[in-house]
Amino acid sequence: MTVGPLIAGLGSPHGDDRAGWLVIDELHRRGVAPAAARIAHHPSDLLDWLPDFISPPSPLVICDAAQAEAGAGMDEPGACRDWSWPYRRWPVNAMRASHTLPLEDVLQMARTLNLLPEEVIVWTIAGTKFDPLSEPQDAVRSAAKELAMQLLQSQSRSD
Repeated sequence: MTVGPLIAGLGSPHGDDRAGWLVIDELHRRGVAPAAARIAHHPSDLLDWLPDFISPPSPLVICDAAQAEAGAGMDEPGACRDWSWPYRRWPVNAMRASHTLPLEDVLQMARTLNLLPEEVIVWTIAGTKFDPLSEPQDAVRSAAKELAMQLLQSQSRSD
């Protein structure tokens, strides 16, 4: 068992959809243990990982790409936003649909199985370029580094 929060980065190798993976890569470069910050290829990976964590009161933190869209605070590539689940509405439609089982369904399942901590935070990084096997935009890379730093700072304040 691992004590503390689990930070999961969702993604795929398709351009800006790497956003969550880039956050995890940066956390690893900054010394966060691979067991605490993990790259997920599918949201269902969480179901395998959550039983190994003693999370409360630490939140589950998920980082993922979202389609940039006007009016949602996600207008430009690289825009970051955090969403609490299930306490307020979060952008299921804006999140990338590269997952076979949607994140919302996985979280509902984990909740039913009593695997979730009380707080789940989903960070999204807006993107517009999701071409197969393309590189992420510089704005997305930069946002991923900034988000990793923010997560590290918030973790050190809670320790």
